[in-house]
Amino acid sequence: MKKVISAVMLMLITGSVFAAQIVPKSELNNYVKKERVSISNVMGGKSKALEALRAEVDKKGGEYMYITSLDRPGDSSHWRGTAIVLEKAK
Repeated sequence: MKKVISAVMLMLITGSVFAAQIVPKSELNNYVKKERVSISNVMGGKSKALEALRAEVDKKGGEYMYITSLDRPGDSSHWRGTAIVLEKAK
């Protein structure tokens, strides 16, 4: 039973370690742009919207992202956003 709990804890910890990292605009020259991802109708706060963007970048195999937009249209409680999937320049 301890091995099962340890394995689950390891998966939870490593899952958060591999989430896409946000790259600031000032460092974009060090990265290659791959593709654009977007989210919409995400309920909750800004952290939920960022989590959704990271999940989309992760689906594309990206480790880094640059957020191009993140907002709530009008007086909506739903978030939308876009990001560019990046990889380190060689």
